[in-house]
Amino acid sequence: MSATTHNRIIWIDYVKAMAITIVVLLHLGIPDPFRTIVRSFVIPLFFILSGIFSHPDKYPTWKCFLQNKTFRLFVPYVVFNTITYFYWLVIGRNMGADSVIFVPWWKPIIGTALGLEHWMEHCKPLWFLPCLMVAEVLFYSCYRALKTKSAWLLLIMLILFVGGIALSKLQLPPLPYAVGGAMSMILFYYCGYLLNIRTNGLQKLQDMVSHSTIFWFLSCVVAIFGCIWLSLQTTETRVFENVYGNLLYALPAACCGCIGVSTLCILLYKLLPTIKILSYFGTHTMIILAFHLMIASFVKGFTYFVLHLPLNIYSVLWVKLLFAIVILLLSIPVCYIYDWVQKKWK
Repeated sequence: MSATTHNRIIWIDYVKAMAITIVVLLHLGIPDPFRTIVRSFVIPLFFILSGIFSHPDKYPTWKCFLQNKTFRLFVPYVVFNTITYFYWLVIGRNMGADSVIFVPWWKPIIGTALGLEHWMEHCKPLWFLPCLMVAEVLFYSCYRALKTKSAWLLLIMLILFVGGIALSKLQLPPLPYAVGGAMSMILFYYCGYLLNIRTNGLQKLQDMVSHSTIFWFLSCVVAIFGCIWLSLQTTETRVFENVYGNLLYALPAACCGCIGVSTLCILLYKLLPTIKILSYFGTHTMIILAFHLMIASFVKGFTYFVLHLPLNIYSVLWVKLLFAIVILLLSIPVCYIYDWVQKKWK
């Protein structure tokens, strides 16, 4: 049973799909303690996944690196913000909770330019893209200077991590582009990079599913219970604000959560190796990140104005779960349109 399709590692696509599903649920307002548990690991997990596919050797010059990141991150960031901003300006801020809060039209524009989540009223989840860009620039800068000195590279990553944590202890307002969060998360990005180089270009990652199901099941159970217990011993993690609570609990909780989700997806792959819709979501996480809240507002508008259902139904947990599934399904045509535009652009 091959774990790859067209050079993709299928179970990692499952991990990405599960991670973006968790993000959607978070933004729909899942209650504590679930929110505290999943916040402890979901952003670190995305940084690990990004690090796994970083491949800094592909960019021999800064020009190559910046061209790639401009196309992969900066251009989507501008396009997604433009679309969601005009939707918010014309429709979003006149409906629901936004209609009773006055937000100047220019505030989200400044928030977008500075990557400030609390000013990006039109689409707050997009703060993640500039934060990731900062982390990738920091890592690439260090890698170019120290790629033949792995011990020094590790030391610099640890220094950046400690610097990010030190900034969190100062209780400063959120910095532009979530610089503090990027510094704190760079250690997870580096761990993803190490997974790449230590597994012969992911070859061993592809073959990991060959281990026994019992091994993965026990690993999954231990990691998930470890994440639950550790995350509930401290306060909620908020990466954009660079807030982590007690690191003695928060750091191992993040590690356990990442391992738990990954092993769960390996188990799922061993049982159901061809869940195409999960693979599709896993390859389009950025599109879902950008548009899931806009899709959610459309669905709420339809159920309220057309079906005449009260908005308070969305406070029920099982409705939130169903709502998340509907949002993911409705994101498929959006992903299809994005793929079509991207092909035309190329």
